[in-house]
Amino acid sequence: MSAGNKVLRDIVTDLEAVLNKCGVMYHVFYRTKSEMSIKNKLEKKSEEYRKANKKMQDLLALRITLYFTDDVELVHNYLKSQSNFDSESVDEAEVDKFCPKRLNLIMRVPNNLQQDMKAAIKETGYEDLIDNTYEVQIRTILSEGWHEVEHDLRYKCKEEWNEFKEESRLLNGIYATLESSEWSMLTLFDRLSYSQYKNKVCIRIIYCREDHFKCDNLILSSERMFSWAKR
Repeated sequence: MSAGNKVLRDIVTDLEAVLNKCGVMYHVFYRTKSEMSIKNKLEKKSEEYRKANKKMQDLLALRITLYFTDDVELVHNYLKSQSNFDSESVDEAEVDKFCPKRLNLIMRVPNNLQQDMKAAIKETGYEDLIDNTYEVQIRTILSEGWHEVEHDLRYKCKEEWNEFKEESRLLNGIYATLESSEWSMLTLFDRLSYSQYKNKVCIRIIYCREDHFKCDNLILSSERMFSWAKR
């Protein structure tokens, strides 16, 4: 296993322990940037980095894909609250426009992993141009597939799309469909969760119908319990 993947493995292990406690449904993927990808990026941006006194920050990267859209903010806020948070790139949603939205965070590698991180950077041969950071991308599962296609077939060859505005717009239209589907799926599972919970409440009311105080407390607490039903 490469030094970079060792760093990511430990980072992901700690992150998954936190996510499991939160009760969110997710998958985590990680990668160390390939030698060819590093070379291609730094050949284009090395002078820009040196002039701005910056470095490449995504030698290591992990992606958190979440089942439900309402968990994105939860995970985002958690990562921003950590002491090793460095910066973020966030695209704000536009009311009249559907397009991919970045939600990427840059995190500093923890001190206990710095030795392996230095080894990973040294392996690249670009020690002066690579930072001791890693990137975290937060997405939903339905948008993940679209982003993979868009990244490989449009982002990496933007010049080939310059004369095809309508096709580019249609590709964004597919993303719009998926975004709408995510909210439909969330609504569906909320309804399902509430229906299952309501059925259980009705059954319990039958068993405790003579205890009005107990039944009232049960009904009054249903809204609070419902917010956790899908967990």
